[in-house]
Amino acid sequence: MKNDLIAYCGVDCSSCPDLETNKCPGCRQTEWTESDICMPVECCRKRNISCCGECDVFPCPDMREFYRESEGHKRAYMLMCDVNDKICLRDYTEFCLDEILNLYQSVGWTNYVERKSMLEKAYKNSLCVIGAYAGDRLIGIIRAVGDGFSIVFIQDIIVLPEYRRRGIGTRLIKAIMERYNDVYQMELLTDNTEKAKAFYCSVGLIPSDAVGCIAFIRM
Repeated sequence: MKNDLIAYCGVDCSSCPDLETNKCPGCRQTEWTESDICMPVECCRKRNISCCGECDVFPCPDMREFYRESEGHKRAYMLMCDVNDKICLRDYTEFCLDEILNLYQSVGWTNYVERKSMLEKAYKNSLCVIGAYAGDRLIGIIRAVGDGFSIVFIQDIIVLPEYRRRGIGTRLIKAIMERYNDVYQMELLTDNTEKAKAFYCSVGLIPSDAVGCIAFIRM
């Protein structure tokens, strides 16, 4: 199942008969007009979040009412509540190569996967690493480097594809932001896509060019 077939409200569009008959391309592909835009779509876009489960006020009164509309909406609501309740965050202190490789392979970061020794050294020398766990399974990670006072650089943030659009990435990055709340500046380097920009802006970060800066890198 593709993540772009998970609607803003959490419903799995791939199971909808209208998708199979091409009556509807899916929530995220629909060209909504102001008169017919779905309430969760409009709200999520305004808040720059990818789904209701990422919202700080989920489940809000309006959404509780919305999720009563159909069995599909009820299942999506229960899944987001269940996932948010059962996923716990904790410091990642015992490096396990297999579970870390599983995360990096799931998102196609082959430069890391092919440099296993570098990856292990990178983790052992990081400022902070926080894992997201479903039971004992590591399903997400965030890794920060820096001195913790003048600079914190968010080097890696990964969530397994099957757990995306559930607010886990937001929880991970906010955990770092809360831990280093007094740091002079926090930075990260990411893909220049509208999706990435919307996500990081939603948690309070801004593009560097908004403050007259530019990044330089050597790879």
